[in-house]
Amino acid sequence: CEEQIPRFICTTFQTFVCQHCADVHREYGHQISDILHSEWTTESFDLVASGGNKKAAQQWFAFWNQEDFPRPTKAEPERIKDFVRKAFVVKCWQKQPKRTSRKSCVEVTEPAEAASAVAVGPDTGFTVGFFEADWANLPP
Repeated sequence: CEEQIPRFICTTFQTFVCQHCADVHREYGHQISDILHSEWTTESFDLVASGGNKKAAQQWFAFWNQEDFPRPTKAEPERIKDFVRKAFVVKCWQKQPKRTSRKSCVEVTEPAEAASAVAVGPDTGFTVGFFEADWANLPP
């Protein structure tokens, strides 16, 4: 959010947001606090102070390209909702953690009678396990 004087904090991401962005974040289940009407503990204050919009942008918009998906204006509420969804729910542009080693796409383990394979997406972090009985049921 680029609001000059935001009224809310999305505590899920430690970002300052306007009323409209706060409403959109709430729709996705993100925690929102009113800056003026919330009770702030030292712990919650420190958490927010450790974040901020610039720091969050480095994480959540690391691979965002203005030309591919322009930032919506306040006059485009549906595009704002889609922008928040892509950034914070789907995580389209999120900076990925560094990997220490490359894994092959499929790793097979022994013994043969209980063989299993694990499909690893190289940049997704998703892992799906398959067992011998499942291989027979996969479509050609």
